Amino acid sequence: MTNKHQAGFTLIEILVVVVIISILTVLGVQMVSSGSVERNLQQHGRILQSSIEYSCDQATLQNIPHGLK
Repeated sequence: MTNKHQAGFTLIEILVVVVIISILTVLGVQMVSSGSVERNLQQHGRILQSSIEYSCDQATLQNIPHGLK
């Protein structure tokens, strides 16, 4: 019998690499999506703040009471 050395990767090694890449991909997607949610929330907060300031300015110009209920 001859002892042949075969170069290559085993199925287990390939599966381990695929699992690691999958985990890193999922974590990366979650980080990107959570960042976009935060930016979206900040943008809506600024819009709300601008709307409140505009309402206060209009009430002051028209000399009517203003407030939030």
